[in-house]
Amino acid sequence: MNKIFLNKANSNVKVFLPSIEYFIEKIKNKEHFIFVKVNHGWWEAAVDVTEKNINLKSYIDLIIKSRLNKLKHPWYTKVKYNILYKQNLIWVNILKNYDKYPENLFVGVSPTNGIGYDLGAKQLKSLKLIESWSNDNKPFYHGGLFRHYAIMGELDNLISVINKKKINVHFIGPSYCKQYKSLFSSFNFIEIPKYNGANKINQILKNLKDNANEGDIVLASFGDSESLLIDLCFDKKLTYIGIGRSFDYLFKEKISGQLWLKVSEDKLKEGVKKWRTI
Repeated sequence: MNKIFLNKANSNVKVFLPSIEYFIEKIKNKEHFIFVKVNHGWWEAAVDVTEKNINLKSYIDLIIKSRLNKLKHPWYTKVKYNILYKQNLIWVNILKNYDKYPENLFVGVSPTNGIGYDLGAKQLKSLKLIESWSNDNKPFYHGGLFRHYAIMGELDNLISVINKKKINVHFIGPSYCKQYKSLFSSFNFIEIPKYNGANKINQILKNLKDNANEGDIVLASFGDSESLLIDLCFDKKLTYIGIGRSFDYLFKEKISGQLWLKVSEDKLKEGVKKWRTI
């Protein structure tokens, strides 16, 4: 599997950059896996925690405070503290001890949204933190993978295999994602609010416990909160893919208000090709 520098000019950290066929083959062969990602927003909050020799709880508290201060809009501002604490605790534990987790847990990282390669000052700080937590025994994956696949028109192959194999899909996302039902032959839509969706985690978990079976696939546009789904997906042997907003590119004519969809297709493809030729 291809490994590339996360940013060759500024770091020697390498990450996996597989083609979509890597995931398609796993689905064809009924190989259970979990792909989650931690991209720019989370790292930009974590780099602000400069205090030394503080306990884990204080460290998580400072990451939460930084994250909320940076957002300046209601994405997470009203999420219950215990939920925010748990999801950030899981991320810290996984990122710092990634090589101790099961081989079929794939974690994608990126100091950008997954497309950009040239880094500003804040992305460079994020890159250094990623480097300090990286482990050669188990490299991270690139955090922009599924956005890459969408931009390059490659998701159709994945969707086709899911439908041919008659795999049940459970999709977690805000209301506009309901239209993705047209892509799949079996689709359980688990709606979350546009803002503060993590507050619904108990309802989400109950829905999956009641409706999902071993071998099903869970797709989610759930931000940092997808860490809260990992344990259940392992317990029930559900394949999980944190797709972020990548499926939006398949419906860009029907979706409004998403800034990333306003970037020209040629420019986006150039960004992906740059990663693939490093």
